[in-house]
Amino acid sequence: YFAKEDDGHWFCRHCGAGDGIKLVQKYRHTGFIETLRWLETELGIPEPQASEEERR
Repeated sequence: YFAKEDDGHWFCRHCGAGDGIKLVQKYRHTGFIETLRWLETELGIPEPQASEEERR
């Protein structure tokens, strides 16, 4: 395992490479959207709300 500090990417000889989100996906065995929702909860980030215009 090798983490590149300058850009947040990592490389593992066993499981491949990716960015921070991909690392969480692999660790938790979840898809992209589920990972984002988990990160929102863990980091206290409110879920984005669609504007009136976007809802139309």
